[in-house]
Amino acid sequence: MGNSHVWDRFAAMLAGDMRAIAVDLRGHGDSEWVTPPAYSLQDYRDDVEALLQQMEARRYSVVGHSMGGLVGLLLAGMRPDAVEKLVVVDISAKPPIDQVEHLRAVGQKGHGVLTDYESTMKAAHAFLPEVDDDAVSWMVPYLFRRVPGGHSPKWDPETMAQLERWNVEPWLARIRCPVLIVRGESSHVLAQEEAELMAAQIDDCRIAEIPGAAHQVMLQESDAFAEVVRSFLKERPDAETSGSK
Repeated sequence: MGNSHVWDRFAAMLAGDMRAIAVDLRGHGDSEWVTPPAYSLQDYRDDVEALLQQMEARRYSVVGHSMGGLVGLLLAGMRPDAVEKLVVVDISAKPPIDQVEHLRAVGQKGHGVLTDYESTMKAAHAFLPEVDDDAVSWMVPYLFRRVPGGHSPKWDPETMAQLERWNVEPWLARIRCPVLIVRGESSHVLAQEEAELMAAQIDDCRIAEIPGAAHQVMLQESDAFAEVVRSFLKERPDAETSGSK
């Protein structure tokens, strides 16, 4: 249910170091909805790769949060020649079914016309429960569009239909690039034990925990998140790493 603008602050902090490209995946943000619905992880991966090919990007690093992290893992597993580094933010390679069911319930419940700013803010808080009011207010225009009678969410509710197929574990062993798994210290989505199990299946992987953050790490602790990720992305291939699996 997110969109490219969750990366605005992070992208600004990368300015001068590297070029950042943030995308609205199909059915999200300002991208079109697909008819008939086609919202598998493979569909998202294909879209990202097609965009990068159009931009003639032969080698690139990928940073993905939640579902975007799964797309990044799939891309790195299928295109080990192209992905230079990968950052996976607060998601397990195989999310538990209770998380999938909760996400589907939230996404479907929040879809409809919201008649005023107060109801729109309440809906935004449902999707960003750990984020402060200022950040939620800033995200509202990117989560909802104006329609007759109020606002409506930008994401296609059909994106919720294939959540139970979110499983990229089989691809972990095929990843050849350095990987950084970032989790919020108070995350209810990615437990430390799950992060360690995932890291153990990847050749070159480390874990970073961001104090004070839950699932929306880059919105809650943007400075700390940016510093950890930027340092990882700027490391030379022969740099010594101090992370652990």
